[in-house]
Amino acid sequence: MLISRASAAMISMFGGGGGGGEGPDSAGEAKGGAFIQGYYTIIQSVLKASIRKISLTVAWDTGLRKEHFKVILYVTDPAGMQKALAGLPI
Repeated sequence: MLISRASAAMISMFGGGGGGGEGPDSAGEAKGGAFIQGYYTIIQSVLKASIRKISLTVAWDTGLRKEHFKVILYVTDPAGMQKALAGLPI
């Protein structure tokens, strides 16, 4: 699996070499990848618990054609984030 330059840079920041080739080049890179994967799972669960997407679509008929527009709002719930973090082994 080839990784992007941004991913390689992030891996190198956390102790991996991030060579960008196939698989880890050393035990340090494998360890860095595992470190990032562990925190990605934590971050993902916190974001799922604390962010909601609200969509509103307004549609109408002008007589000649149907018109519509869509509004999307993302809201956060700090209490949901605290609940998610409380249940995770950090």
